Amino acid sequence: MTAAGGSGGGGAGVGGVSGTAGAGGTFAGAPSAGSSSGGQPSAGAAGSAGSAGSGGVGGSGAGAGGSAGSGGSAGSATGGMAGAPDLESCKSAPIPTPPAEMSETIDITWGEMTGEFSGLTGARSNNRTIGNYPSWALDHVMWSGGELNFCVRWDSDNPVSEALRDQIEDGLVRGVNAWFSALSGYDCFPYPDIAVRVTGWAVRDRGTLIWSDESIVPIYVNQLSEGAPACPSNCSRFSHQDPDYDFSSCAAGPEYRVDQFVWLEQGYDAPNGWDMGCHLNQEDFVTRFAGTGLYHIWLHEFGHSIGFPDYYDWDVWAPGVDAPRCVMNAGAAATVTDWDKWMLKRTWSELLRDDRWM
Repeated sequence: MTAAGGSGGGGAGVGGVSGTAGAGGTFAGAPSAGSSSGGQPSAGAAGSAGSAGSGGVGGSGAGAGGSAGSGGSAGSATGGMAGAPDLESCKSAPIPTPPAEMSETIDITWGEMTGEFSGLTGARSNNRTIGNYPSWALDHVMWSGGELNFCVRWDSDNPVSEALRDQIEDGLVRGVNAWFSALSGYDCFPYPDIAVRVTGWAVRDRGTLIWSDESIVPIYVNQLSEGAPACPSNCSRFSHQDPDYDFSSCAAGPEYRVDQFVWLEQGYDAPNGWDMGCHLNQEDFVTRFAGTGLYHIWLHEFGHSIGFPDYYDWDVWAPGVDAPRCVMNAGAAATVTDWDKWMLKRTWSELLRDDRWM
């Protein structure tokens, strides 16, 4: 349950998580225009001036209505940004204060995230501080207008039914919003929830996927990176850490860019995650995400994509201070806690005031 390369390490570490496909393999085809994986809406198109456009429904890409009213933009899959808060107004306001019992450990964690402990055991190096590194989950969400897209790297011989395909996407929706619900209505964060989609499946053998309709989601066959199926680098946010990159070279289409991956490997026992995605045990992931469940190991590893550290060496960074009860502290919690949510709030507030997305 570590960040790749350590808690704040440099490049891809355990298991290797750079995760973009190299040469070879095949592309099974892109969904037709307006379709969407698993019924998740794609962005609604802007129409004539009027009320905010609502997102596409049931997987169609049509947006109802036109551009948003004052303060907003055209309708999107997240329901648009009608009346969205003025980010400048929050930048000039003080950062909201967390509960007193959380304040010290949040300050210490922010210190680790900003490189204060660089050189100490387990602490990140300066090239991976929250401010210096350009591509964390909050960046992906802000660059994409409230969306987060995933590639499923199915590194397994186990077959995938339509029901399992949809279950995995639904679990990612729940997991991402278990984190980002903390920001709804907080300190000018502009999105009430995050529109999560699976925009690519990468497999060794097309026959592993037990559905014939290739208009549902792009499928990449035997395109390998680090010996495992991967979505192509032309569609990868990790390969193009630029808010203005348009993904026009993504064969499936720009709307099928991949912000992160979830690499599900059969029998894998060293879970890890970083900004490019998470590498997890396939069987555990599928079992824990069944129904309406959440998988605490994925929640932890996804937290690394936001920029949060592990806590294995907390006593070195903060001797005499009890480590927080949070999902990022392995074994301390099985879900996203109030502390985790306040840590995400602090991260958003600090980056907003640092002109991160201006």
